[in-house]
Amino acid sequence: PKGDVINLPAGSNPIDFAYRIHTEVGHHCTGAKVNGKLVPLEYKLKNGDIVSVVTNKSNGGPSRDWLNTVASSDTRSKIRSWFKKEKREENIQHGYEMLQDEIKRLGYVPKQVLADDRLTAVAEAVHVANKDDLLASVGFGGTAMPGVLTKLVELEKKEVQKNTPEDVSKLLAEIKAPVSRNNDKKTLKSSHGVLVEGEGGILVHLAKCCNPIPGDPITGFITRGRGVSVHRSDCPNVLKDNDLSRLIGVSWDVGLDKDYVVDIEIVCNDRSGVLAEILAVPSELKMNISSVNANPNHSNKTSTVLLGIQVRNADQVQQLMNRLRRVKDVFSVARAMGRHAGN
Repeated sequence: PKGDVINLPAGSNPIDFAYRIHTEVGHHCTGAKVNGKLVPLEYKLKNGDIVSVVTNKSNGGPSRDWLNTVASSDTRSKIRSWFKKEKREENIQHGYEMLQDEIKRLGYVPKQVLADDRLTAVAEAVHVANKDDLLASVGFGGTAMPGVLTKLVELEKKEVQKNTPEDVSKLLAEIKAPVSRNNDKKTLKSSHGVLVEGEGGILVHLAKCCNPIPGDPITGFITRGRGVSVHRSDCPNVLKDNDLSRLIGVSWDVGLDKDYVVDIEIVCNDRSGVLAEILAVPSELKMNISSVNANPNHSNKTSTVLLGIQVRNADQVQQLMNRLRRVKDVFSVARAMGRHAGN
């Protein structure tokens, strides 16, 4: 209503304002003016702002992206309620795709992990009527995706362990990491967040020749005396190895909270200031730089920069590489293999 003072949480935007006026105004909000000027719907409101919103009943309803921009939990609840009621089939598909993307990132086969019987079992565990209701709830945000993912992966681990041949099980038992009596930090460190044949606690080391990180497809190689060496699946050392009997299935565990170092190779024009511009990118993304090595090539006036960056997963690497490619005079950006060779 014109002239009314509306109290909103800090960080609110015009979408929060529209939903505070009326739920239907929020659902059909298409634009906003603040102090007489058009602003994006993500605009952060300040004390004393005069706000008006534009609505259109044929706009089709709220956007899922709004859930990531609004500040009020009440606004978020109203948006989720709309999707729950109006977009059931879309929610089911969206929930499936969310789980599928995370399962791929962890190195599992989505078709196996998201089998109907697995989804039904998880639905029963979280007290949801059926698998479609479970996927719909994940899709509109009613059920937390990480919790569902964890339960699905646990079922996959049990199935893999059950089907692991006896001779492989014996070999894995021999290289299992010792468990500390006081805590399991030593075990966690020695496994690097990697599951071997669906089982944790196996002595694992990440191969220096390719430096795998969560999100990379990975392959395990049983070594003599050092447990399982984990490589990126495209690592030349794995592709050229002829002893297939020593290869073993590995995958990333769920909920990893660990930093990994990855090498990024950048070829750029060898001009003054370009290195500072390159180094500013990881800084802006709040990523720690562990090493920098620049090698100029005077014959063609280019320079090759090798950055060691601390990251959590492959998605962060891709985000960094995309940003680096936009730096002026950068010709190419690629993920480098590690600086050491061997299993």
